[in-house]
Amino acid sequence: MAVITATRALHLVDVENLAGTSRPSEAEVIAVLDRYRLAVPVAPTDLVVLAANRATAAAAGWAWPGPLVRAASGPDGADLALLEEARPEEVAGRFARVVIASGDHVFAPAATALRAAGVVVEVVARPRSLAAALRQAATTVRLLPVLDDVAAAA
Repeated sequence: MAVITATRALHLVDVENLAGTSRPSEAEVIAVLDRYRLAVPVAPTDLVVLAANRATAAAAGWAWPGPLVRAASGPDGADLALLEEARPEEVAGRFARVVIASGDHVFAPAATALRAAGVVVEVVARPRSLAAALRQAATTVRLLPVLDDVAAAA
């Protein structure tokens, strides 16, 4: 097991998954990223990576300047782009915590490997979109309200 000396967090944000649609509007992108930043502490030293299809990635970059933005194409493109950033051999030692902002099951093996390397893994997802395997692989889980719930409360 690697010895974690860092206190930084790596945030891997699947914008489309948090929005609940593969083609969120610019307003939905802004709303979901605002909700994420309100719910999850992001320190100035943290690394944030946003991933989505090309049109959504552009909106995400405008909505939250500063993070790395990965534009991805094809089925599971955003997931695959984020998984490239989550390799335990590169993450352990650099980050004490990884926040996976997605409910997709494809992140479960990465979460398991990161935990085995001594990294705390927090998952942030919408309540009805969190895969059981990812829930079990995470150290902690935080559920965000869906956009419809936020609009109804406003």
